Amino acid sequence: MHLVRPYQDNISRFVRLVCATFTPDYASATPAIRHDPHTPVFIVGLPRSGSTLLESMLANNPTVTPLGENQIMAEIILHVSGSRTPSSRNILNAFASVTPEVVQSTSALYGSLLELYGKTAILLDKSLTNFLYIGFIKRLFPDARFIHLTRNPLDLCFNCFEMRFTHGHAYSFSLDSLAEYYLHYHNLMRHWTRLFPSDILSVSYENLVTDTSATLTPVTQFLALDQTEKLQDVARDKAAFTPSTEQIRKPVHSNSVGKARHYSALLEPLKDRLVQAGINVEAGWPQG
Repeated sequence: MHLVRPYQDNISRFVRLVCATFTPDYASATPAIRHDPHTPVFIVGLPRSGSTLLESMLANNPTVTPLGENQIMAEIILHVSGSRTPSSRNILNAFASVTPEVVQSTSALYGSLLELYGKTAILLDKSLTNFLYIGFIKRLFPDARFIHLTRNPLDLCFNCFEMRFTHGHAYSFSLDSLAEYYLHYHNLMRHWTRLFPSDILSVSYENLVTDTSATLTPVTQFLALDQTEKLQDVARDKAAFTPSTEQIRKPVHSNSVGKARHYSALLEPLKDRLVQAGINVEAGWPQG
């Protein structure tokens, strides 16, 4: 289930409306609600950014329950919008008039859905497309926190293009649509980070695979977790199935860093489009 189909023309309108609607005043106008005993934590970003790897590391902490990729927040947002097929405008209108009563009923629904997973202090949701709904989630759950996985844009786009997803990522079937989707994602995440700077932590894929311990330190501080050496291991038995699951069965490595450099001719149009939009296409790559 996707509230906004992953095609460039729809996400373009959605991002435009969201950025125009979610001003600082709008974002801070959150109805007063009781805080849930669970801390909702969301790993967000694009596929192939290292989310499964990070999830599997954090799952080594006994206070963390990985929820994998699921439809919980999609169901929550549909519940609030009052429609099974809402438009972008319907969703925004519904959230503009959210009352404490609606938030309380939503919290109860959320709690009932989470009963399926467990009752640890931190519930780690790895549904990457939740990057679209960060403002909506914060409006319903003020304590929610987000870990934003980043990766070199060329490596990221090439890995998505190469993966040939079977469903849910139609934008990845061409380099042109990948470039446009990446730009919408980049712009929306920049908008959310400006609105919620203390609730979004960016984690670099390149740093995670080349300096794991140092990269995990701010993550554990962000989540108030005890950092142990065990976190650097991969909890392979807890990781949910994704296209990356097979890869995390191997030791952590940096073999994929800079992979796009070997396909420079193929990726030239994508690179040009990103550069024109002001994207640093060498971000994360070792220099020299």
